[in-house]
Amino acid sequence: MFLSFFLFSFFFGAAGYAIIVQFLRKYLSKENFRGRKVPVGSGLVLVVTFLCAIAFYVVFSEKQVVEFSDWLRPLMILISAMGILGFIDDMFGSRDVGGFKGHLRELFRGRVTTGIIKAAGGGIVCLVIARFFSMNLFALMANGLLMALFANIFNLLDLRPGRALKVFLILGIVIFVFSFRNPFWSLSAIFLGVYIILLWADLSESCMLGDVGSNILGATIGFCFVVNFSWLVNLAALILLSLVHIYAEGHSITELIENTPVLRNLDELGRLKDRRALRRREKIV
Repeated sequence: MFLSFFLFSFFFGAAGYAIIVQFLRKYLSKENFRGRKVPVGSGLVLVVTFLCAIAFYVVFSEKQVVEFSDWLRPLMILISAMGILGFIDDMFGSRDVGGFKGHLRELFRGRVTTGIIKAAGGGIVCLVIARFFSMNLFALMANGLLMALFANIFNLLDLRPGRALKVFLILGIVIFVFSFRNPFWSLSAIFLGVYIILLWADLSESCMLGDVGSNILGATIGFCFVVNFSWLVNLAALILLSLVHIYAEGHSITELIENTPVLRNLDELGRLKDRRALRRREKIV
């Protein structure tokens, strides 16, 4: 089952990427951190690949996905809704307003930003999804907030090529190590195949994930916490995420990474500039 999910995800993800990026290149390109025009919103490939994979198995091999139905329904809603909200921000959002305080300031001035729409809509979506796995009001609020904060953290991280995808992989591995007995992890192959495509594309600066991609990655990690861990573990994660958000309101996460050698080396691993520098050194030698 894992291999089947992976192969479908990889090949359909590659096809979906080729089509979607052509559309984005024509209608939605923005400057990246180097000032290069790059297609934005390649996270749409995650939505399309996931939904098509599930549709394929429901139509042609329903028995293979029946055991995952309790997770698939909320996960489909989460990925679709968070992807749509992120894409709206990619299409119509402005970089002139940043941070939660900035969007709130604009709201008090009578201007509704796409960031506020994304935050409010994302919060509601996460609460709806949390309802599937929560036994009481406290669990509902904690689980919903956990997914919403993870989504926002990934938005804050996605300022350099590959950064959000690397954090997604690291957190995914950590969660898996402590919950590998859960059959839920067979579903991870649906992400793994398309993940390889997007990691290559993001690191090579062929595209940017955009808010659609970072929203989905963060919310999915939050979802994995909710379905795999106890309320105590999730409460600890929630407190840690809250502290990170408080820090991010007054400080730059990118600056923190660049000033920390270990984080900087990991952050720069595989990027385009590193490969160019390596080629230059090889020519000199």
